[in-house]
Amino acid sequence: MTRDLASGSLLIAGASGLATAGRVAYGWGCVAVMSAAVASGFVSPGVIARIVAAEGSRMPEAFLLYTGLWNQGFAKVNVVATSIGILLCRKRGAMPR
Repeated sequence: MTRDLASGSLLIAGASGLATAGRVAYGWGCVAVMSAAVASGFVSPGVIARIVAAEGSRMPEAFLLYTGLWNQGFAKVNVVATSIGILLCRKRGAMPR
C-alpha cells in the first residue's frame, strides 16, 4: 500500500470511495509515525544540547517528558489511522488477503 501511495496510484480511475479513504487514512498514519521519529531523533537532542541550565535544573528531564508525551500521541494516531486504513481497503477488496 505504501508503494501505491508513493507512486500516485491513489487516484486510480474506478477506485471506490472507501478504498481511497483507507489509503488516505493509512497515509496520515505514516505521517504521524514519521513526526514522532523526527521529534525523538532530531528535535529533542538538538534542544537538549542548547539548553543552558544551572546545575540541578530539571529542565532537560521535563523537556524529554514532554517529547515522550508527543510521541505517545503520534503513536496512537498512527495505530488508529493505519488500522482504519487497512480495514477500509480490505473491506472493499483493494488489498489482497
